Amino acid sequence: MCGRFTLTASGDEVAEAFGLDEPPGLEPRYNIAPSQDVAVVVAGEDGRTLDLRRWGLVPAGATGGRPVINARAETAWSRPQFREAFARRRCLLPADGFFEWAVVAGASRKTPYHLRLREGGLFGLAGIWEPSAEGRGTCAILTTEPTDAVRAIHDRMPVIIPRWAYGTWLDPTRGRGALSALLRPFVEEPLEAVAVSLAVNDAACDGPICIRPAS
Repeated sequence: MCGRFTLTASGDEVAEAFGLDEPPGLEPRYNIAPSQDVAVVVAGEDGRTLDLRRWGLVPAGATGGRPVINARAETAWSRPQFREAFARRRCLLPADGFFEWAVVAGASRKTPYHLRLREGGLFGLAGIWEPSAEGRGTCAILTTEPTDAVRAIHDRMPVIIPRWAYGTWLDPTRGRGALSALLRPFVEEPLEAVAVSLAVNDAACDGPICIRPAS
């Protein structure tokens, strides 16, 4: 799964990486958590824009139940609560890292790890979104099987869309056939996992301490 992630890059860096006409005004985020507003890149008639969505997808017509933060890539295209969003409302969530927690023998609590590109930089998490009554909308992150770097920590990881495929993922006219090859573990660049401070366990904590290597 993916329950927390980071976006500490500048607006200029995000604009360059995701092909935005204007750099967005963004503050560094070191511990983005469910139920918070998150930056998403969507495609429209005038090109790509960066908007805000609430992390925790509420399917259209839902009258109860908890918002969904993750959807399995293997079944999102067919499950009724995700099918419409997968077909028509795909997005990218800019990130420069995500967190997973591992069980460590002898430890009383799980150890948090920050996973990021070994060479650093931004990447796009595959997302789907739904409109909402207040107008902002809600979103979920797709997950897939883990890479070797992630497998020792968790049995799932977020889908990372290769940069060359951003246009394909965001294009609402593309069908499942064109998208299925993108819904896989990310192998284009190596990831590294760094054990970090337990401060990240507190969703209210959002500062550099969250990605500080554990002592």
